[in-house]
Amino acid sequence: MPEKQISNMGNEFRTLRPYKGVDQVQAVFDDAVLHVGEHDRIFADGNLITEANLYLTAPIGLSMLGWNHDSDETIHSAADVIHHLEKGLEASGLSREEFDNVMYTVAASTPYLKILDTIWAGNHTEFKALIESIPVAESGKDSRPRPLLTPSGGCTIELVAYLATDRDLDRIERPMEVTGKGTWLARAKFDIDTDLAEIGFTPTPLTPELKDHLELPEGTLRYIIMEDTLQPESSAGDMTVYVDNEALNAIGSNSGGSGARAFMVQLALDVVTAIVTEASRQLAAAPDTDLGTIQGSLCHRLIRQASRTSTNRVDESREAAMFIAIREDPLRVISEFEGNEDDIKTFILASIKESGS
Repeated sequence: MPEKQISNMGNEFRTLRPYKGVDQVQAVFDDAVLHVGEHDRIFADGNLITEANLYLTAPIGLSMLGWNHDSDETIHSAADVIHHLEKGLEASGLSREEFDNVMYTVAASTPYLKILDTIWAGNHTEFKALIESIPVAESGKDSRPRPLLTPSGGCTIELVAYLATDRDLDRIERPMEVTGKGTWLARAKFDIDTDLAEIGFTPTPLTPELKDHLELPEGTLRYIIMEDTLQPESSAGDMTVYVDNEALNAIGSNSGGSGARAFMVQLALDVVTAIVTEASRQLAAAPDTDLGTIQGSLCHRLIRQASRTSTNRVDESREAAMFIAIREDPLRVISEFEGNEDDIKTFILASIKESGS
């Protein structure tokens, strides 16, 4: 029986599965928490943006005990989690003798470099022994899963429970039970991105001397210089945004004013326009370029920011569509940004403020 997806929160989806009991197993997985370092935590299907150094070195562990923000402690005991998990397995039609036919895996992946590392795998008995914390990565870079060594692209950590063997049963008499090897019962995903994936910049004062040096007209208010927009692993230093010195001083003295805000929105749109226009030109000259070859570039970071959902997860289908649009119809991409000031405020203006603080 095929699975179905129903719309949830606009552009997001959740899967409806035609098997009994699996929703109870999924409920246990929904309380899973990924602990990153001492203070950061990601809830199931959540996202974290962290510093690149922490991404590369912080210890990471996966717990099934949940987490309470207010009390800063776990929600469940290990015994309670195991109890509810096994109740769910029984509700799905599995006997206790079949519990160890369920396999659990924790894997890390990064889509653009096409890297997938299985971090841990075990049967039900082995999973119960690590219910409080499954080690994902130790401190430091030694023995770290490969996706956690790619800070520009970030990675996804996924926990999955699935049948390891086929079940020999009558599907007519027991039509709603999981039967086939590889059928998954529950899963939880955690996305980790780094500050390298953000587009941040500090406006540089454009003085009369700089205008002469750059051979700009006297009345120039904004001028943007950027290096290769498709160059992987680029940094904020690959883009310089010049703003007329007097205008910049006026904005600084009245940063909360509507005029200053409007100017900054326009400046952000100028940055988007420059990135999209140059990236489209470069893609036309290199038709074999794909998303996997531009990871961490200015173009890639803009696409990732614009492809985030309301839960801050990157929508991969939206991301792929935007890449194609930049290649084939850059004016439409620019016009969509112009028509959505919320995107500009969310993805660009916050970075200007942070970079300039």
